[in-house]
Amino acid sequence: MEKKCLFIAGVLILAGSLIYAICRQDAIIFHIFGKPDFLDLIKIDIHYNENIFVYFLLFCLPDMLWYMALLLIQKQFYDKSIVISKILFYGSLLLPFALEIMQYFNVITGTFDIADILFYLLILLIFLILWKRKKLSQREKH
Repeated sequence: MEKKCLFIAGVLILAGSLIYAICRQDAIIFHIFGKPDFLDLIKIDIHYNENIFVYFLLFCLPDMLWYMALLLIQKQFYDKSIVISKILFYGSLLLPFALEIMQYFNVITGTFDIADILFYLLILLIFLILWKRKKLSQREKH
């Protein structure tokens, strides 16, 4: 089961990264690490013109995909008997919220977006429900 979760996490990271690589080449990640020239070949300029669906696809979905991937990866290494494991896991749970708050207070560059926080909460809720269901089904088998 661990390999399946890690594979899914990899697919989620790839999907989120592709959205940035194709449609969001102005993102800070490309300013920090540099933008490879080949990205100009796959660039698609999309102007969302206040279309909420396009806004979601361009700005919220990639972050949601990355957050779910982070949670899936951290779940694989979570061991409630090891303190550092707990710290890393709970840190991962809180990371996107902390980044948004830091953006709001201009501690880091970026644009604070309340929609991101709402979608992070949705992803966290889905993740916790699925994890709880899996634990319950494992208990029933034993």
